[in-house]
Amino acid sequence: MFDTTKIGKRVILYLFAEIKCHNCYYSRTSLQQPSMGTSVLAFVESLTLFRSFSGKAHHKGGVSVITMASQVVTATELQVLEIDSYIRGYHAYTDVWVPMVGESLLVKPEPANAKDKKAVAILKETTIVGHVPQNLAPRLFQFLRRDVNKAFAVIRGDKVNRGAGYGLEVPCIYRLYGPPAYINKMRELVNDLIAAGHL
Repeated sequence: MFDTTKIGKRVILYLFAEIKCHNCYYSRTSLQQPSMGTSVLAFVESLTLFRSFSGKAHHKGGVSVITMASQVVTATELQVLEIDSYIRGYHAYTDVWVPMVGESLLVKPEPANAKDKKAVAILKETTIVGHVPQNLAPRLFQFLRRDVNKAFAVIRGDKVNRGAGYGLEVPCIYRLYGPPAYINKMRELVNDLIAAGHL
């Protein structure tokens, strides 16, 4: 975890400088704080979120309003859901990626996947380095179909082999951002998976 007391201000200034260039304002502090606490990576995630909204936001009564997929959502309505899980298939990507604890990677649907049309990939910049486990992937695929929803995988440990034919996996926390309705639905789906022993 980074010491944000020393470098947090610089990151915040950079974030707001980036936002100001697009003539609207977005604040990381408007989001529900995840359990891992605030870090530089959290601000990087916020910047990624903001960039995905840039050009689609405007001011209304002093509040940033984001219009996407025929719906309107304010920045203050975005919430966070964290899911303890794994990045699967790391054994196929050991030559292109070495996981680092605390690293934050983009989670993105992969509809062109030849084996699974609802596969969800983990990206290191633009390179696929693993996938969301199959029991969670269809739910996350549907969640990410909405442009307003975003997800990241935050690395929480070294590679492991749990057996059961999973191959090498990387422990992670899937951090989901979205409006309350979508986050609450995902929470229900995840709780159902946990109750059934599938997660």
